[in-house]
Amino acid sequence: MQKATIALEIVRFKGYNKETKTDSGLIADGGKMKQFLREAVDFIKRTDRWLMSLCMICAAFSMVLLYSIYRNGFLSSSRGVWVQIVATILGIVVAIVISTIDYEAMAKFWKFHLAFTVFFVILTFFFGVQVEGAMIRHG
Repeated sequence: MQKATIALEIVRFKGYNKETKTDSGLIADGGKMKQFLREAVDFIKRTDRWLMSLCMICAAFSMVLLYSIYRNGFLSSSRGVWVQIVATILGIVVAIVISTIDYEAMAKFWKFHLAFTVFFVILTFFFGVQVEGAMIRHG
């Protein structure tokens, strides 16, 4: 019911005429914007709304906490808040891009992914930076 309502609202926004089956709104040429809106609605239909909602709630909560820390004087600048906002936006964009990738097609290249990952793990042993307090002490 809700999905049909969203599609109906987009059709109303575009100015779609049912009798003539033409657009009289912003997207009269049937071009890229129309295709983008169609794909956006399709993406919203396929998205795990609970997961995306929980991620957005956590991101909003972290922004509120960072802003509170800044306002109370524990941070000298609001840079952390802006970094969190930009990181959230980039995270959403990356999530959208990754969700469009066919994971079954990528699974065929698991050997390359394994080699790539192992290579970078080995590089960290030789060129990595040791952070104070990160050394595991046995004893």
